[in-house]
Amino acid sequence: MFLSVSDQDKKQVVDIGKRLSAAGFQIVATRGTAAMLSAAGVAAKTVFKIKEGRPNAVDMIKAKKIDLVINTPIGAHSYADEKTIRRAAVQYRVPVITTLSGARAAVAGIEAMQKAASPLRRCNSCTRSPASLLAARNSPCATILLTARCSS
Repeated sequence: MFLSVSDQDKKQVVDIGKRLSAAGFQIVATRGTAAMLSAAGVAAKTVFKIKEGRPNAVDMIKAKKIDLVINTPIGAHSYADEKTIRRAAVQYRVPVITTLSGARAAVAGIEAMQKAASPLRRCNSCTRSPASLLAARNSPCATILLTARCSS
């Protein structure tokens, strides 16, 4: 899992990092995010930003060492790095999450999948009408990326 968040999001990403680590995932993060996670007791390997050198997040995405990207927008000065990371993630079919609320939902989905006794189905195999989602909200079928629940 690759995490790189804006300064305003660093304190909030600690809980996400702890939960991902507890779920058995290794965390790779840029220097500032890795420092925040490490200070909170979460193991995180530091990786370079794109302009800082190699290996960087794009290199790790291409090497298939990253399964999920959590990258909150930082601003105009880092737009090129963010765009390069997102482009590589899309090219190599790695999910990208750009908000902390989305990251929390994805982590909740991962945790639910790990606890589920029955196998989960892909979202496109589920009925997506709002009424059926509402009616099935307590069913065991959950999707990570859309965080919707659907009937078995």
